Amino acid sequence: MRAAVADPFPKGEAAAYGRVMADGGDEHDDMLLSIGALARATGVPVATLRNWERRYGFPAPARRSSGHRRYPLGIVERLRAVRRAVASGLQASLAISADPRELERLDGAPPPTARIEANRGPAPLQPLLEEWLAAAEQLDGVALAESMQRAWSRVGGERFVLDLGQPFMRAVGERWRDGHLTIMHEHFATEVLSRLLHAQLQSLAAPSTAPPILCAALEGERHGLALELAAVLLTLTGRPVLSLGASTPAAEIAAAAVHVAARAVLVGSSAAASPGPLALELEHLRAILPAEMLLLVGGHPAMTLPPGVVGIASLAGLVAWASPASEALTSSGL
Repeated sequence: MRAAVADPFPKGEAAAYGRVMADGGDEHDDMLLSIGALARATGVPVATLRNWERRYGFPAPARRSSGHRRYPLGIVERLRAVRRAVASGLQASLAISADPRELERLDGAPPPTARIEANRGPAPLQPLLEEWLAAAEQLDGVALAESMQRAWSRVGGERFVLDLGQPFMRAVGERWRDGHLTIMHEHFATEVLSRLLHAQLQSLAAPSTAPPILCAALEGERHGLALELAAVLLTLTGRPVLSLGASTPAAEIAAAAVHVAARAVLVGSSAAASPGPLALELEHLRAILPAEMLLLVGGHPAMTLPPGVVGIASLAGLVAWASPASEALTSSGL
């Protein structure tokens, strides 16, 4: 598991940073950098800085009343070290979450990925999951929502979904099956997490003229949380998303996809879905979609997929598929 992003502020600078933003900042702007100035100072393109912020929560800016990003001077050296590490072959997610002292020792050498992984140690996420489970058991919506919001701010959206949101709901399901929780707890946990995901999607979504990826579940599939998690991940990769939610007839999915000229349709399914009927529904949907439009299915049970349907085995696999550098996306024209 990836470690939490290290504190980007030198000692004492965080307080000054917060004061500048609270006071309006005009007389203190020489202490801060715009995103363009940060890009020039570090060699990291503006688009990459925004992508890292969406996916990993770093670099985390403050916002002026105008909405413009402002960054403390103290993150410049760390970003330069991250850029050098990425240029030498280290994954951005590892470089961002690594101990800054490890990055300083790279200096253009081949990336010691294994050493950085070993020295980081396990991230303290299990206590968070236990905290969420305790809040769910007590039906304490305020505590659960506040803890989830803090976790999102701390670890970033992608890690929140993959390392917290998905494992949390899996643990809730397991405790329900074991008799430690009931259906009301499962519904409660799903509702709290769903509200947070909707709020984050609204804040992440940006106007785009690019054709969206349409997310929906076929008629009869009432489990829609995995689709919400998928929509967040797709948005974090910069892909515009249109969500129709659970239990949507195939004809309506196809009509919506044609209406918005979707580049792809992602159908979500749960382990409760019967393979035979699901395969027939997917085959029908494939037949009524335009031939050039991709049809993906995620979370599907073990089954033979109809021709023209692409299986996405996991949310992590969806991130890899949707990544701007993905060969699958490139070959698919996305």
